[in-house]
Amino acid sequence: MAVQTLLVECLSIREGRLLIEECDADELARRFGTPFTVRAEWIKRPETVADIFRRDVVPPRLTARQ
Repeated sequence: MAVQTLLVECLSIREGRLLIEECDADELARRFGTPFTVRAEWIKRPETVADIFRRDVVPPRLTARQ
């Protein structure tokens, strides 16, 4: 059974492979060359991006509102 580590909403690692929305990053690089840019569907919704950033990137002590 493969263990998957979720990094943020669209990035994860499974069996040592970086996945971008369940697509293998190495395969994307072979197909499109490098560097390449990936635009996720959720990026169109800024409130979602901000929520993910606050939840997964910024330490809780920096997001507390007084």
